[in-house]
Amino acid sequence: MELKIESQEKSVLPRQDITATVSFGQVTPSRKELKKALAKKAGVKEELVIVRNVYTEYGERKAFVKAYAYDSEDALKHIEYAKVIEKNKSAEPKKEEKTEESPAKEEKPKEEAPKQEEKKEEPPKAEEKKEEKPKEEAKPEKEAEKQEEKAEEKKEEVKAEEKGE
Repeated sequence: MELKIESQEKSVLPRQDITATVSFGQVTPSRKELKKALAKKAGVKEELVIVRNVYTEYGERKAFVKAYAYDSEDALKHIEYAKVIEKNKSAEPKKEEKTEESPAKEEKPKEEAPKQEEKKEEPPKAEEKKEEKPKEEAKPEKEAEKQEEKAEEKKEEVKAEEKGE
């Protein structure tokens, strides 16, 4: 992966706007890899770099990167959205969270087992609903009969009017 910083400008905010191009092999580099390379090239701490966008074009092995290098952690937390900060965090803290969650995941299947039993009880309810549906189907039949009766009455009225004329 070759990283070339195109521009590095100081903005009004307490940060530097960095635009760069990246040439890469098979796969587009991850934000984490880009963050490390940008921090090294720009001479800034890795924690203060936020990779905002990575633009690639179809079929090319180049990417255009837009990033910000903040002056302090306070400025970073104050200016950037939490979602963007979360995207740019290193994978190491996530691994720790996963190890803490793994015992919780073991407990969840135990909780899911009673839910499966509850689901077994639910199908009879579905059968009851099926029984109700024929009743609802009977109503349209009654309505159809009523419509037929009305049609017959109209025919009789028409015949009576014809005889009366």
